[in-house]
This record gives sequence, C-alpha cells and structure tokens, in this order.
Amino acid sequence: MPYFHVVYTLPAEIGDIAYQNKAVIYDLLFKASAETTLTIAADPKHLGARIGFMSVLLTWGSTLTHHPHAHMVVPGGGLSPDGSKWIACRPRYFLAVQVLSALFRRLFLDARYKTMTLPTNEFIRRFLIHVLPKGFHRIRHYGLLANGNRPRNIAHARQLLALPARPKEPETPEAALEQPRALPRPCPCCGSRMIIIETFARGCEPKYRPTPPAAIRIDTS
Repeated sequence: MPYFHVVYTLPAEIGDIAYQNKAVIYDLLFKASAETTLTIAADPKHLGARIGFMSVLLTWGSTLTHHPHAHMVVPGGGLSPDGSKWIACRPRYFLAVQVLSALFRRLFLDARYKTMTLPTNEFIRRFLIHVLPKGFHRIRHYGLLANGNRPRNIAHARQLLALPARPKEPETPEAALEQPRALPRPCPCCGSRMIIIETFARGCEPKYRPTPPAAIRIDTS
C-alpha cells in the first residue's frame, strides 16, 4: 500500500501572527489541515473513503527561521463509508513515480549542503523561536489512525486487504520491569557496577530509603 506526503504551510503574514500566538495558530493549523484532508478524501468525486494519517508540526525553515507548517503521511486509500471494503487511490498521483524519483535525485545531488555561519546569540535566538508552548503536542493522529480506535481500524483494514495478522509482541512481566537496571559504567569510587534504584523529577523527594545497617552491640558483662 503506497503512502503520500502532504504539506500544509502558512503564509508569512499568518506566520507573524503565530509567532505571538503559538498555541492558537498552531492548533488552527492542525485542525484546518486535518479537516481539509478528511473532507476531500470522503468526497465521492475524489476518493470517497474514510482515511487516516499522521500529522507533524514543524516551525522552522532551512535556516531556522520561523516557518510553521504541517507534514502529513497519508496512506494511499481508506475504508468505504460502510466499512465493507478498502478503496485504493490511483496507482499514480500527478506524475509517474519513476519521473519524480529521478528528478528529485538529480536536484538533491546538485544542491549538496549549504553552510551558514551565525553568531552564537543569533543561533540561540533562532533555535528558541521553535520551543512549543508547554503541553502542546507536535504529533497528532486523525481519522482511522486516531488514538482511540487505531488498533481496531488497522486490523480491519489489514483484513480487507487480505494481509496476514501481525504477531503479538511478547508481554514483559511486571516483575521484570521492577528489577533494577544496571548502568554500563562502574562506580568511580569502588569499581562495582552501578544500578538505578529509582528515577525522580527535579525538585521531588526520592521514595527509596536505604536500610540502615544493624547496630553492633558489645556485651562486656
């Protein structure tokens, strides 16, 4: 099954607004691009199917300037409205794959890499432009690949495509997860292996408390 790469980008004027209102504009970019893709794909004049895709937000251009845009990875088909069959898109999109691949390969090799030298403070400024608001999700899934129903939809699509069922991954026993993990480097003081007994966030108190050694008593009576 082929996949396609779709990109939605914002004009410079909207990008300037997004720079001061990141959470609002980035969220609108996700929602508008997702609704557009789902609506057009569901239209019988185009594909007439319920599709799913993965969408990734990027906020930078090739020179780390502010350039918000969304990249999508879209399967080449989807489920029929009643869910009874898989509807595939055309085997070729706008141009033949061989022509696209050859042109892309030539242009890529002719371009090689371009070097840009920036002062340290300017590089840091450009880098910090792309720090997202706290709690904002850069990667989101929609349609058939939405988090809630993704396993069931993928299994249904594989069944319609007559693909073999994917083998289940072996479950890790809970006891194994609770076992301490050995670090590759030895202790710099005694040379013994170091083992992680607990991981906790900055500012939090550890729950683990080492057991104090038993007191030694000497009876001289």
